[in-house]
Amino acid sequence: MGRFFAKKYPEHSNKVKEADRISRVNLGNKIGRQIKLVSRLELALEAWIYGALFFVVHTFMSHIHIYQQDAFQGEVMQGVLWEIAPILLISLIFMATVSERRSVLKKNIETYEKQKERKC
Repeated sequence: MGRFFAKKYPEHSNKVKEADRISRVNLGNKIGRQIKLVSRLELALEAWIYGALFFVVHTFMSHIHIYQQDAFQGEVMQGVLWEIAPILLISLIFMATVSERRSVLKKNIETYEKQKERKC
């Protein structure tokens, strides 16, 4: 049936082949854009984590210095935790976003490789 259709309507067959080629190229371009996005997100995440780590250590040390107390007393630790909790929450959300983007990229790469195998 397919060969008959291709012989009878060669212009349609060429359009289908061209559409498949464009689809593969677009998927390749999409993967390229996603690789750039994921690498930028990973760099931003790394910078964010270093900044958050500095902030946590700085906050902890300033509480120890201000109160001149043992760092593990209840009030000091509670104050530190309330100050760093938003930073940690944002970090977790950011890490989840990067992880989700990585999984989408991996799925698209697998789809692209399957299409290349089908072509060959």
